[in-house]
Amino acid sequence: MTVYDGGSSPALGFSRTASAVAGGLLHPLTPSLKLAWEGEAALREADALVAAAEAAAGETVVATDVVLRPAADAADAEQLRRAAAASPWLEWLDAGAFAEAAGRPRSLGGARYVGGKVVDPKAYLAALAALAAAPGGGAVARVAGDVADPRAILSAHDAVVVAGGAAAFAARRGDLFPE
Repeated sequence: MTVYDGGSSPALGFSRTASAVAGGLLHPLTPSLKLAWEGEAALREADALVAAAEAAAGETVVATDVVLRPAADAADAEQLRRAAAASPWLEWLDAGAFAEAAGRPRSLGGARYVGGKVVDPKAYLAALAALAAAPGGGAVARVAGDVADPRAILSAHDAVVVAGGAAAFAARRGDLFPE
């Protein structure tokens, strides 16, 4: 296993290539609440990798398995309700249930990501490094900034996990991730 990390940000305390909003968020849905291409398989692989990294590091990296998306307004609440009705990956929570789950006194309701979780990005990177350093684990490689040739990474490995979002490769995506 090789971990490619663009480096950590002293201000954030974790990889600067991870989203400042959703760093560590794991679930199989796109921002538009549709199942991502290979989303279920990716979530299973991510869960297995998290478990292996936790075992190697001897500590938990999952911050929470309660992942919520609040409704911003009435139209957003309706979109979340419809998406939850159509997806086994979302559960609609009415205003009271969402307020209780989120610890927020006021709410329009929202959705809970079924099977979702949030990992602490800094702890997760450290756990991945511990996993890579374990006997038979592989190596850790750090590269500055963006990856010059993503295709070289894809061709060098059996599986690749992009943990910075597709935007990390957006400028060079081309036909790399056509779906």
